[in-house]
Amino acid sequence: MRRQKRKPSLTPHKKPPRKKRISIILHPTIVGSLDERGSRRSEQITQDLTRYYSLLAEARLALQARFSAAKLSLILDACNGWTMKADAPTQLWIKVADGIRLMGLETKWAVADPAGLIKRLQELSSIESIALADAVERFWQAVGKGDQGRDPARLLE
Repeated sequence: MRRQKRKPSLTPHKKPPRKKRISIILHPTIVGSLDERGSRRSEQITQDLTRYYSLLAEARLALQARFSAAKLSLILDACNGWTMKADAPTQLWIKVADGIRLMGLETKWAVADPAGLIKRLQELSSIESIALADAVERFWQAVGKGDQGRDPARLLE
């Protein structure tokens, strides 16, 4: 493969961020999937995660118009303390339904149509469910690390 010459530029050259070495343990099926894509596992994991995080950002953007700040606050409240497993995105609506039924969260957050919220959560595509669950997880991780100023209305940004 031939290297392309850089065009002269007056902008200062920025060094790319240094890569950080980490150690991970993967399930054999994940390793098999990586190996199907080539022999450079580290590069493949980086590429796959970059694609995955791009998909999540795109899905969050699509969800922004579908959930009000009150609905997002209710979702966050219902999921507070929930340790999510891999199948959590498909169960998110159940957690929210339980929060409404058992704790009256629709009253606390002034959500007029809780049944509509549950239906909307059930109708999410797989990537939308994953993106919402990921946003909830990241929100509570930040709060757990002391970021008490997190705004639930900005959950999907």
